[in-house]
Parts: sequence; C-alpha cells; structure tokens
Amino acid sequence: MQGCWPIYEPAQSRELRNVVFKWLDDIKKSGRLAGVLIRRTTLDDCCGQRYEELLLALSTMVLRDKIEAGGWEGYLPSTGMSERDGVGIGKEGTGLTG
Repeated sequence: MQGCWPIYEPAQSRELRNVVFKWLDDIKKSGRLAGVLIRRTTLDDCCGQRYEELLLALSTMVLRDKIEAGGWEGYLPSTGMSERDGVGIGKEGTGLTG
C-alpha cells in the first residue's frame, strides 16, 4: 500500500486498485472468498450488485475470523449479549429489539 495511499494523483488511484485486486485475488485463491466474482472493473466503479456482494463477503470473512479466534472481550456468543451493557443484538440477529 505504500506509495499508493493516500491518493493524490490519478496514477496512485490505479495503483491502489491494482494492489487491492491482487490482495483480493490472493484471498480468493486461498478459498476464503468462495463464490464471489472479483473483477478489476468492480473496483473501478465501486457500486452495483457485484461490489455489494464483495463487501458482504469481506465483512463476513472478517467476522468469521474474529469469532473463530475467540470473539470480542465481554461478548457472549451463545446469547448474543454483551457482559458490559447487558444489551442483546435483537430478534434473530437482525439488530431489531422488542
């Protein structure tokens, strides 16, 4: 990422997209982003269904890794509640309460 972030010139933007594409491609080859179509144009546009699916897959991967590594301090995975504030995540994990 050095040399392409922060972006000051258009050439740096292209370089950042190339670096990110290679990084995503490596993650996909490792099997952690199965079923996600990754194209350079997805990173050019940063919108649309393919981009949203990529963001969903990445966030799911990060959450899965965090939970498998032991989760967050004070979080009780069996209840969906925090020890700190005693507030649950809501109905069926949707974030809705009541």
